[in-house]
Amino acid sequence: MADLIDRYFDTLEEAPLPPLLSKFDGVIRFDIAADSDIGYWTVSIRCGGVKLSMGEFPADCVFRTDRELFNRILGREESLIASFLRGDLTIQGDLHIMFLIERLLPASEDWASASRGG
Repeated sequence: MADLIDRYFDTLEEAPLPPLLSKFDGVIRFDIAADSDIGYWTVSIRCGGVKLSMGEFPADCVFRTDRELFNRILGREESLIASFLRGDLTIQGDLHIMFLIERLLPASEDWASASRGG
């Protein structure tokens, strides 16, 4: 199975920003663990645009989870908010951003199927 995380972050800057986020200015960092390694993706949203940086930069909100769970969230097999409530992922900083960031996730399973090549 192709990794949805790489596909998601590769296309994030080009994807249209949902209207709810058009006035949001902030920085969100995703800390995604795979075995003993952690990948850091920092997403800056400013003036209706998205910029992605690789690295552990300061952020208004930090999501921490493992690669397997984040792949399931992107594939719409798992809910971001339910995962947080179960304690399967942690959020540090402004919790309000969790509800906004859900808008940046793929809207349907069709995206995940296309990304997997199916």
